[in-house]
Amino acid sequence: MIFEDIKNDFDLFEKETDIPTTYLVKNTNYSITGCYTYITEEVEENDDVVDCVRVNFLFNVYVSSKLLNSYDKIYKALEKLNFYDIKFIGTVRENIEPLCYNMAFSFYKLYYKKNEENEENEEN
Repeated sequence: MIFEDIKNDFDLFEKETDIPTTYLVKNTNYSITGCYTYITEEVEENDDVVDCVRVNFLFNVYVSSKLLNSYDKIYKALEKLNFYDIKFIGTVRENIEPLCYNMAFSFYKLYYKKNEENEENEEN
């Protein structure tokens, strides 16, 4: 399951950065939190078989301060977890209390589909 692989990657991201992350649901604790969304597209490796999925991410991180330190920490963790084409989109000051900033990143990763027969054999 691709979603499980993505969740595992963001669980590792949390361990690397101490930034709690959620899929799609924005956390209300704005001291520091991350929210990711993604779109999948299948990638053909040959004419007959499609076994690779490219997942494009948009990642919003809400931080109260220390923007530069947070940026470095986030970028290094994404790089370490083999996300590709990491682009910093920008930072926006949010007009909420307490004051916080929304830093946005885009990146992608290739995930391989698991063969259903192999999964069944591993379970038995």
